[in-house]
Amino acid sequence: MNSKIHVAIIDDGVTAEVFNTNMLYDIEMVSSLPVHFQTSTSAAQDKPLEDERQNTYMMNHGTLCAGIVQAYFPNAVISSVKILKQRKGNADQLCAALRWCVKHGVQVANISLGSTDFRDRTLLREVVNEVAAAGLIMVSAAHNGGFLTYPASFSNVIGVECDRSGNLAAGQYRYNLEAAFGGGIEFTAFARHALTDVLGGTVLCPNSNSYAAPLITAQVCMLLQSSKCIYSIELLKNELQEHSCNLVQASRLPVQRYRNPDWIRCAFVFKAGTTTCTVAPYYFQIQREILISSQEAVPVIKAVLVQEHEQQRTTDTLILLGHMDAVALRQVSQLAIQYGKHVVYAGEWQCDIPTMGFFSRQLRLWHGEVGLQRELEKYKEGKSLEIPFVAIYYDGEMDIFYFLHLLKMSFVRDGYHCWVAVDQSRSVLHDMEYICFSRTVNRMEELVCCCNKTASMAHADVVILCLEARQGLDGLRKQNSPDTELELWLQTTEGSEAIRISIVSNNKLLEKRTLQGLNVEAIDALYKYIEYVLVN
Repeated sequence: MNSKIHVAIIDDGVTAEVFNTNMLYDIEMVSSLPVHFQTSTSAAQDKPLEDERQNTYMMNHGTLCAGIVQAYFPNAVISSVKILKQRKGNADQLCAALRWCVKHGVQVANISLGSTDFRDRTLLREVVNEVAAAGLIMVSAAHNGGFLTYPASFSNVIGVECDRSGNLAAGQYRYNLEAAFGGGIEFTAFARHALTDVLGGTVLCPNSNSYAAPLITAQVCMLLQSSKCIYSIELLKNELQEHSCNLVQASRLPVQRYRNPDWIRCAFVFKAGTTTCTVAPYYFQIQREILISSQEAVPVIKAVLVQEHEQQRTTDTLILLGHMDAVALRQVSQLAIQYGKHVVYAGEWQCDIPTMGFFSRQLRLWHGEVGLQRELEKYKEGKSLEIPFVAIYYDGEMDIFYFLHLLKMSFVRDGYHCWVAVDQSRSVLHDMEYICFSRTVNRMEELVCCCNKTASMAHADVVILCLEARQGLDGLRKQNSPDTELELWLQTTEGSEAIRISIVSNNKLLEKRTLQGLNVEAIDALYKYIEYVLVN
């Protein structure tokens, strides 16, 4: 790699004179269009703006971030991509900035900002995955309040928070195995940097996540400079972990990092056995959906991958639905490594799947039970937060994912962030969460507490927990939690599309209604009733 690494500071602008920053481009994203400032190396036709450029010694946020990167990695060539004005910006500007980075040869983007608004998540995820596939490395700061932050919480981004314990010294950072699974923030870094400006003065940075991210950006630059190959994001995260203050056993990585497989752009979906069908949309594109038997899964998947390779198509993930035994899953993971794919196993009996044999420095293998039970154990106790809570118990014969998709969209249309969790692992493919009873979390009150605390990190307005009403678990589910405002019991009618719904609050039946099939109008009417009960 070149000794110089091109770094973009996506922020509120960089004043090069403060730290004598080596600047290449200096632009501002006005909506989705770049406006160029004049720099020493920019083209002659780039004209400077005259309104906000008069102060040649402006100590703003982006200037500090550039100074931190340069202090730890002097060979950085900085481009300033301004999207914040008076501390405000929007997701469209950030997406335009990321695409600009790809177009202009930026290797690392330092993003000391983000959104906690659920309405920004889909757009940001799509663009983050797009530019990551194009080779852009993104380092992003988490929200200082501990909320899920986009893009920092995405798996294709290196998420960073500052050290609030005071245990790290200048230049140090550590890997967060537990926090990475919960909120996607992999690294904690020192942020109280002491910088020297061009006048010889000392500038002290506050202890903030946004000043921790540039340290990791500098570390990434050092790794890129010393590397003889182009990094994948997985290789890079593992290298960062190996240089951190708390080396983690390699066998525990990378599968424990990802709560949800949010990196998928295009996938093959293989359905084995008696997989429940749904018309709910996936959040990503699918190349093909293929029905397979458990016995023939491996040769069929191999044939599909060989054909794709010959046709030069590009999917990034293999999704396996239904039951697949550990031996077959191991063989599929080996095929995935060979053909450069990730694996999502949204099947049954996932706790029986071994993880030790799947380690690869580039493979992402996701299945629901890995890390989930430890996360539930961590959140099962304590006081639940004040978020309206709806429990839904459903008949296993119905298309619960399409029902929830329509219900969630009704909430979204009115501006509510509806956080939905389902006891089936394939829920993560439809922009829902996966959560279920376990050996240690086996009471309804504990599960409600877990959902509430996880949903609060996502700034949710309402929580919906959806559990199948199977024999043997009914006793656990009927232990009414004091934090459950509403319960909906859904039952299908044999030989009919009708769904009978009983709506209960505080063990009192409020209403019974029947849906004549799943459609937008019927679900929207149900939503309006639920909203009325929750609000009043």
